[in-house]
Amino acid sequence: MGARTVCYSVSEPNDSHRRALLRWQVLTSIQSLRRFNQSIQVKVCWLGAVDVNFELNLRQLGAQIIACERYDEILVDFPGGDLLNQYPVLHKYFTVARAADPDCSQILLVDCDTVFLSDVGQLFDKYNEKDVVASPEVGSRRGPVPYDPTYLDEDKLSAAAATLGAQFIPPFNSGVMLLNRRSIGAMRQLGEEVVKLTLRLMVGIALSEAEVLQQPLAALRVRLASRSAELQEVKPLPHPSSNHWIIEEVALWLAFGMQGLSVGDFTTSDAVLGGGVFAKPRMESDWIVGHYFSANTESFKRWLLDHAVIPFEHSCSKHTERLPVDPALRASPLIAEHSGYAVYEGLIDSVAFGKLAVEARDQFWEASEQFLRTGKGGDGRGGHPPRRMVHSGGGPTQKKIYQSASMRHFLEDLCRVQVCPTGQRGSFNYYTRAGDFIGLHLDVLQCDLVVVTVLQDFSDPHSAAGAFRLFPNHLGVPLREIGSECDRAAVTLKLMPGQSLVMFGGLVPHQVLPVQAGQARVISALCYRAGYS
Repeated sequence: MGARTVCYSVSEPNDSHRRALLRWQVLTSIQSLRRFNQSIQVKVCWLGAVDVNFELNLRQLGAQIIACERYDEILVDFPGGDLLNQYPVLHKYFTVARAADPDCSQILLVDCDTVFLSDVGQLFDKYNEKDVVASPEVGSRRGPVPYDPTYLDEDKLSAAAATLGAQFIPPFNSGVMLLNRRSIGAMRQLGEEVVKLTLRLMVGIALSEAEVLQQPLAALRVRLASRSAELQEVKPLPHPSSNHWIIEEVALWLAFGMQGLSVGDFTTSDAVLGGGVFAKPRMESDWIVGHYFSANTESFKRWLLDHAVIPFEHSCSKHTERLPVDPALRASPLIAEHSGYAVYEGLIDSVAFGKLAVEARDQFWEASEQFLRTGKGGDGRGGHPPRRMVHSGGGPTQKKIYQSASMRHFLEDLCRVQVCPTGQRGSFNYYTRAGDFIGLHLDVLQCDLVVVTVLQDFSDPHSAAGAFRLFPNHLGVPLREIGSECDRAAVTLKLMPGQSLVMFGGLVPHQVLPVQAGQARVISALCYRAGYS
């Protein structure tokens, strides 16, 4: 078996907002991939100037950046290249060849607007027979929604293929494509053919009577019409879709047909498109990769922040003794609706997260061991649970996050109570040796609310090693009442890097289960007072 690679291709836009969005999308996608697969090779082909901080973020995620020439430089030798430069999606068919090592057998070429919910290696194992594997295009006969020939006319597509002497390729979405050895070898020639066919389709649009709604393409149509003499040697092709943003995909299907390459489909249990990403809450979704489409970015961000709601059940304790609970906190939506905790993805943005992970590694050298064989100090808050771990104070990056108004406002909006930091900085906890843990406890008196973010973990996401174990059904129950018979009521949460737990740590009994050898789990902890007057 040859090398396997996940490849992204990004053309640096001039617009600063668009540039920031693309970087966020790339980092978020790779972070999600790395939660389930730490070893697969990831390469990012970046066209244009490479930002030093962005490259550092990628390296922290184990990704290699490949600096490429600008998009317009790739197209300069093609007829109408300056026009095609206005359509910034063709570069990936050229750059993917640069990501292929000599022994490369499979490349998963993915767009930036993707997310992973399971081990990407499963796709490479399962789909290795066809030259390329992808999801059926939305609106096609095989797609996830009913076929709509006014959107994508497959009969017209078949006729265009016949005109070129090509076999008909059933339409597929190019946002997630698994290329196997034969298609990898053909990519350079395919890239050139896709560019030529895209121009022919654009000229076909310019000469047609079809309405063009997208403003950039409408402007491009005017420019094409004004240069008809210059482009008269370009043979127009009729575009078989009312969506003019998929010109490049149509060109790709035709180019594949001209090369005689075989195409297979991902199942919807492995890959989903568009609204299919949001069909279920994130915690209930079980596919491998989703391509959410950039137009749905805000919906994607809301979906990322989805968290599990654990139904409140009666305590398994046989006793009725209760510790005092502030009525304002008990009425908080975080308790009333979510049993005292919530899990979030991307609460700390990808750039800040990268800096925080670096800071945690730096602070490790100033850390000290905490070891207590037997817990002491009572049944409630302020006790000293058994533990073995390494602990350090935070640094300036963590302090900035901790003291930020945006974090405080987020927590106050979530909890509907006043919130303020308990001190000047948070802390880092390092569970780096087999057996490191912290026993069942409630957080100290000043730490009503805690935000815990996992910065590093090299273990299997499905393993309970290093996981948080919560007892949300035991708010106000003395710790001594939570025995082994309560295990069935416990909630085990295995957060992975980039995920954050927001919890009323002074109310929800919790512990950190022992880590395994080589796991190296590192967390950031921020403590807040809540509900004070």
